[in-house]
Amino acid sequence: MCKIRIGGIKLSDELLGLECVEAPPVGTRGSVLCRVLAASKVNMPFVSSTYDAGALRVSCCVDAEDENLVGRCIASEPVLAGKVTFVRGVGLVSLFPHHFNMEVLGRAFSAFGRAGLPIHGMASSLSALTFVTAYADLDRAVETLLGTFELPEGGCPLKPAIKVKQI
Repeated sequence: MCKIRIGGIKLSDELLGLECVEAPPVGTRGSVLCRVLAASKVNMPFVSSTYDAGALRVSCCVDAEDENLVGRCIASEPVLAGKVTFVRGVGLVSLFPHHFNMEVLGRAFSAFGRAGLPIHGMASSLSALTFVTAYADLDRAVETLLGTFELPEGGCPLKPAIKVKQI
């Protein structure tokens, strides 16, 4: 099978995953979570939501260093207290650009599955496919993906170089 050429692979720093599920009747839990994180200036490099069988699931990732702040934010909101699950030690792997090629998505899922890599979440933007996986497995994820995808000559996975924190 021929490799598919992509522009690059970008990796995140270590993140903290948050999962908030709201069973019917769906109210405001997901929006409250986003509001309190935004009010505390917590950056969310990944946000995804699904609505299935009347239940709303909001998943997001925040900087692992913000865990205590996020915990206080959640505890301060009665609608969230005890309703948000923390998934420690996750990271993002983004493939770009995907040019709306569904084969890129299928092959990426297949590569993760063959390698036994967990997928905690996935999202697509106009330019990138982003997978949430175990941070400890990011290098193995890249190695696995390079068996399926071809980067431009001299290209290499991009790791974060500078961390910008807004105050």
